[in-house]
Amino acid sequence: MENVITELIVGPESTQSVPILQDYLRDMGYEKLAEKVTHSACPLRQKL
Repeated sequence: MENVITELIVGPESTQSVPILQDYLRDMGYEKLAEKVTHSACPLRQKL
């Protein structure tokens, strides 16, 4: 599975902590996948 997923992006409004998600993936045996987790830098548009 680690070779199929190229990156995991946590959305800008998500309350999910990137380090905690990375720790979880490492605990599950997905070391390479944990390195692919990033936080989105894309700003969201405000609702009108």
